[in-house]
Amino acid sequence: MDFNIHFTRTTEDGIQETDGRFRTPMQTIGDVDFIDVAELTSSIDKAIDHFNARGSGWILDYVISATVTTCIYPTYFETPKGLKWKRAVVNIQNTDDQMCFVWSVLETLHPARHRNYHPYSYRPFLGELDLTGLSFPLKVADVAKFEKLNPNISVYVNAYEHEPVPEVHPLYISPDRQRQHHVNLLLLTDDATGRQHYVLIPLSTHIRTYCLQSHGTRMPVLSVLLLRAT
Repeated sequence: MDFNIHFTRTTEDGIQETDGRFRTPMQTIGDVDFIDVAELTSSIDKAIDHFNARGSGWILDYVISATVTTCIYPTYFETPKGLKWKRAVVNIQNTDDQMCFVWSVLETLHPARHRNYHPYSYRPFLGELDLTGLSFPLKVADVAKFEKLNPNISVYVNAYEHEPVPEVHPLYISPDRQRQHHVNLLLLTDDATGRQHYVLIPLSTHIRTYCLQSHGTRMPVLSVLLLRAT
C-alpha cells in the first residue's frame, strides 16, 4: 500500500511544509484472511519514525492519498508430499487462474483423460455450471451459494493440516446428500505464502468410509487412507 502524506513543522522562520511517500510491505490475503490493519499501522508508524530519525520534527498533517495495489496470484501449488505419494487427491494445475474449485468440480463430472489435470481439459464443460455472482478463489462461506445455483451438485469441503500431526476436519458439509453429483474437496494451505487451494478427493480414495452422527445427520468423513497420508 502506498501513502502520500503531508507534513508540517514550526521553525524560527515560520511553518514549513513537505510531502513524504511511504510503502508498506506486501500482504498475502487468503480465503479466511483480511488485511492486517495492525501490521499496516505499525509499518507506517515505523516509516514516519525513520523519516524523523534525525530530529527533523515533522508532524503528520494529513494523508494526501492512499493507494492499494493488488496482484492476483494463481491458487495452484504442489500437493504436500505426504498426500502426493499416496495419490489420495487430484490436484488441478491451474497455474494461470484462481478457479481450482471449479476445475475440481468439473473433474468429478468429466474426469480428465490420461490424468491430464489441466484447466483446458475442463473448459469445454464450463458452461454446465452456473457461476452467476460468484468470485474466485471461492470462499468456503460461498460454497452454499454455488450449491443453490447448481441444484444437481452437493459439496463437502475439508481442511488438511499436516503439522504437528496429520489432521482433517470439515469446513463445509452439504445439507443435501441426495443430489446427482457429489464433490468432496480438500482445502490445502501453503505455509510459506498463506495461499489456499482446493484439490479433489476422488471416489477411489474412499476405500473405507466412516460416518459420524451429528444433530441427527450422518456425515461421511475422510477415510483412514487420507489421514495416514503423511
